[in-house]
Amino acid sequence: MGTILGTVRINDFTTYAITDMRRCEPLNDGTIERELELQGLGEHDGQRIQIDVYKQMIAGQAAHEVSWSGPEGVFGSSDIASITWGPEETNILGSSELVDSLGQTEKILIGFDLQVPTETIPCR
Repeated sequence: MGTILGTVRINDFTTYAITDMRRCEPLNDGTIERELELQGLGEHDGQRIQIDVYKQMIAGQAAHEVSWSGPEGVFGSSDIASITWGPEETNILGSSELVDSLGQTEKILIGFDLQVPTETIPCR
């Protein structure tokens, strides 16, 4: 197991370790102004887990998003996610209610604390 670079908590019951963090070059297409785009990866019981965090503005309004892929399934933000910078902007903290991507009926609560790499990489 690698160095733990963050944690993801699902429904206050299960905590997952994130061992690979990628800071993607943020999208800025004139409508979406993305301040931060993170991909956090890890493994749980042999299964890949992934959290994607987007701290962004759309048409001048906060529109932060979080998505999760793990043992619970694939989920995305059902509303604007709460995302804030930690001290000295070395980590990002947040939470969101997510809805399952397939049926749009199951909901989970996600909380996270993720280190933010200083360098950006192309992710698209």
